[in-house]
Amino acid sequence: MNTSPSTARCCGLGPRRPPSFAKTAAQTGTAAISVARNAATTPTPRPPIPDARLYKKRQESEAHLAYLDHALTENRHGFAVTATVTHATGTAEREAALTLLDAPRPADDTGPPAALRRTLGADKNYDTGNFVAQCRARNITPHVAQNDRRVGGSAIDERTTRHAGYAVSRVKRQMAERVHAWPKTWSTMRRAMVRGLDRIKAHYQMAITGGKLMRLVNLTG
Repeated sequence: MNTSPSTARCCGLGPRRPPSFAKTAAQTGTAAISVARNAATTPTPRPPIPDARLYKKRQESEAHLAYLDHALTENRHGFAVTATVTHATGTAEREAALTLLDAPRPADDTGPPAALRRTLGADKNYDTGNFVAQCRARNITPHVAQNDRRVGGSAIDERTTRHAGYAVSRVKRQMAERVHAWPKTWSTMRRAMVRGLDRIKAHYQMAITGGKLMRLVNLTG
């Protein structure tokens, strides 16, 4: 049996075809092809990145989904003592710094005891009254770069800047930039291959360890 529309119309089972049916069908077919073509070319939305936050490195730059990595280095050779990754927030750097300073020291650490006064070099983002007070409460002298544009002025006064060690710490602080440059230049941290805060943290710490091993080979010859 032929079940074409013409047979159904002849049997009285359907309405008569309008005169403009052919044109309507052609238009409908074109629209259907266009919809299918647009659906094929529309990119599939990316899945959400867990734990990532929108973050801008500069005021004039655009925001990207990112994490923040932090490393605490020693001043003599520039080795990373400890490292971590946190959410990208405006206070994450200062909060992570205090957390790294409070981390328990390994048993084989031959550095100065915690009872002795230590120094901490950092950039202008750490020049806040709360962070400076927290460092001094831990018997740590904050050798932080002065941010004179901050409301109320810099939290670092002449009690700190008058000593020669302040200028030395400002120079030694640049060694920390090399620690951050290694994972982004020679490792895969510039475009991470994993997602999630815990996985990113493990990936970053592994990259930091690789950079320390390479520098250790260069230092020992």
